[in-house]
Amino acid sequence: MERRADVEGHYATQCSSCVREHAQNRKRLFEEENNPLKNQGYLWANDLEKIAQDLGDKKCAYHRSE
Repeated sequence: MERRADVEGHYATQCSSCVREHAQNRKRLFEEENNPLKNQGYLWANDLEKIAQDLGDKKCAYHRSE
């Protein structure tokens, strides 16, 4: 259930930059801080990077204005 929510939520952003930022955060949480959520079905950083690649150059209003 968490995996599906993660996938759908990240695609819903329609922003590769948002997803990449979250991938960096997820990497820190799971690989460096050993967060207990890491084995609960949430996507890992490499999974999020694949979603960011799928989104290509799509950007949200925030990242378009940077």
